Amino acid sequence: MQDGKLTDGRGSLAGVHIDMIGTLQRLVTRVGLPLKTALAMVTAIPAKAAGIDPQYGHLLPGSRADIVLLDRQQLQLKQLLLGGERSMPAVAGSS
Repeated sequence: MQDGKLTDGRGSLAGVHIDMIGTLQRLVTRVGLPLKTALAMVTAIPAKAAGIDPQYGHLLPGSRADIVLLDRQQLQLKQLLLGGERSMPAVAGSS
């Protein structure tokens, strides 16, 4: 522990330093998981583990409409919707 943070011997924060999209990319490209399985591993499964499903982690009537639109080939962010509302402009090249 250093200043209330878990760090390694060099002072870097210990633990995972990757976002959801980066995790998804690695699960598909490096681990070789099918996209459907990898998506569940970064959405529905963590939501259930955190006790916040089905409000989060699913696209169901009554759940939050937080949607990440990705380029299927590159798995790169195209657009983000939070609560069903556009949160960021569409990335160039997306429709």
